[in-house]
Amino acid sequence: MPITAYAITVTPPSVGGYAAPVAVRFEDAAAPGASPFANRPALTLNGSLIGDSDETLISDVTTFYFIAATAVNLHAKVNGDDVDHRLGLVPLAYASPLAIALQPSSSGADLPDLASQYQSLTTRNVVWVVGDSLTAGAPRGVSADSNAYGSSSTLHGGLMYQDTTWLPWALAASQARWTFGGFAATGGYTAAQILATHVPSVIAAATAGDVVVVFAGTNGNVVADVQSIHAAFRNAGLRTVAVTIPPSTSSTLTAVAQFNRVLADYCLKHGIPLVDAHSVVVDTATGAQSSTYNVDGVHPNALGFQAIGAAIATVLNAIFPAGTQNLATHDGVVTGRLQGHPLSIAGVGGGTDYGTLAGIGTGTFTANNTQASFVGGKSYRAVRGDTDISARFANITLVAGHKMRVGMNLIAALGTSWGMRLESNTTGLKILWGFGYTTNMAIAQSSCSFYSDFTVPSGLPDYGYRLRFSLVGASGQLDVGALTIDDLTAMGVA
Repeated sequence: MPITAYAITVTPPSVGGYAAPVAVRFEDAAAPGASPFANRPALTLNGSLIGDSDETLISDVTTFYFIAATAVNLHAKVNGDDVDHRLGLVPLAYASPLAIALQPSSSGADLPDLASQYQSLTTRNVVWVVGDSLTAGAPRGVSADSNAYGSSSTLHGGLMYQDTTWLPWALAASQARWTFGGFAATGGYTAAQILATHVPSVIAAATAGDVVVVFAGTNGNVVADVQSIHAAFRNAGLRTVAVTIPPSTSSTLTAVAQFNRVLADYCLKHGIPLVDAHSVVVDTATGAQSSTYNVDGVHPNALGFQAIGAAIATVLNAIFPAGTQNLATHDGVVTGRLQGHPLSIAGVGGGTDYGTLAGIGTGTFTANNTQASFVGGKSYRAVRGDTDISARFANITLVAGHKMRVGMNLIAALGTSWGMRLESNTTGLKILWGFGYTTNMAIAQSSCSFYSDFTVPSGLPDYGYRLRFSLVGASGQLDVGALTIDDLTAMGVA
């Protein structure tokens, strides 16, 4: 039983499916001060006395307990601005508290609208990432392929990965609501090294209101350094998402558990969304990584990274509003759209839409296939026959310094190893964007939609590019729709 007898339960405002962290404060309704919050009644939160000058940040349903059933005024602020206030609230008996659901717009005409204020921060829909080997993994393409542009320790948005990081799985589950602005991750880095090396580069590249996923702490288990990473980003006007660390043979189970408990408490106090990656891959009987997901006691396998990526995407999808359309929605000619038939309602043929279809054998690569879950209800479809497929099409010309967007709907059949990449037409191949796998993995990626933005670098030997699809494995099938290859700079929306 709480030490006081009366209570009010407050629910934060919901904006775009996300509970906006809100600072709440009470004042005595019978003796309000010259300014709000001047005379605060005695109250407690979870049994602890809250000082008279304190505001309390909440991001979940929270109950406040009062000494007496005296009328109070409630004031709520987001990012320092008033968004809702309630006057003359009378706390009820602690067993049945007075329930108050804060609204995303003010009850007073002079106060700002939370919906416009909060969602204005998410219009870019950009997510950055800092981390260690659990993020950097051993990707191919932009990070490990000798023909790729960029490296795992530099920021970039073009991605091509195998199964050794959670990033592509999170993007595949993004529902095309958001994209990665870039990531900075180095295997073996402690949180202190990430703070010193990678945090400044993300702050320099990001824009106020962007979200940063902080997946750090496996090396060293120093939670104070992870807290410093969050503080640095938040002080720079960025929002953060925290991730608990999985069980690891490099640390004791007790150390990992303690790290995650302290991190969870910190997130609750500061209103930071938390992804519990630990619970996703742990064997609850032993406390170690489940054999279903484990590779070496530290790093998960492909299934583990898929599960972690899906968990991270669930939290990010709650932050960014539904209904944002970042993929092509019609099949007409649009300035800056480099793929002439994005919804694939034209037959396969020559011209700028299709290049060389190589390595088909008895397989097929067709357009205008029915796929009800895709934008426009149609897809390009590659079906493997007697040989692996390497289909190259969508010959395009890029411009140095221009911002690009590549995105699509996608379904890959179970047991299919698939991949796609934006590669140059020259012999000295350069890869600017990619997604998928280069090893035969029996993992299904059912219907998904995603997009990725990147800037075309200067100094490339050639700016003629094509999109290449690869399909490996018996009876493999890949469906792609809403194929978006846009020059955002040419469109005037970069």
